[in-house]
Amino acid sequence: MQKQHLLLQTEQNMKKILMKLKDELFLIKTGKASSALINKIKVKIHETFISIRNLATINIVNINTIEIIPWNVSYLSQIEKAILTSGFLPIRGKEIIRINIPKLTEDSRKSLTKKINKIGESFKIIIRNERRTIIDNIKKLEKDKIITKDEKKKYEIDIQKITDNYINEISNNINIKSNEILTL
Repeated sequence: MQKQHLLLQTEQNMKKILMKLKDELFLIKTGKASSALINKIKVKIHETFISIRNLATINIVNINTIEIIPWNVSYLSQIEKAILTSGFLPIRGKEIIRINIPKLTEDSRKSLTKKINKIGESFKIIIRNERRTIIDNIKKLEKDKIITKDEKKKYEIDIQKITDNYINEISNNINIKSNEILTL
């Protein structure tokens, strides 16, 4: 196994983990209107579940208001029902639905920040587990005499550098999201 292939595999696996973290952080309700908050809502139309973004135009009117304009007004009640079951309180107009995103209280901001930090820690553990798996594979390669002890040490150093880089990336993403919540 070539060194570049092993390092590339490690990099790709850790990049996927970081992307999952970013997706998870993006979906956290911060008291700020974002289309991402409702993009994954599925609406039941003719016994089929369709994403809300495939049925309507989604506009951000201001920092606290999302506006949904269905392309087919006959789907208005189904869209409203799906929004309601997802935990939001829709306000239905004649041809439009609005969602007011409540501002976060100081306590909910602190609680959300703690939750985000826990998420960050769990993703750091996942990264470290990935490192451990790769290091175990390297030890097996050395044991099978495919690589030398010196090569094993070099691999371990390089993999640790990659791991440290992704741990720092996770910390940066957590800090950015926490600051976003605390400064709204």
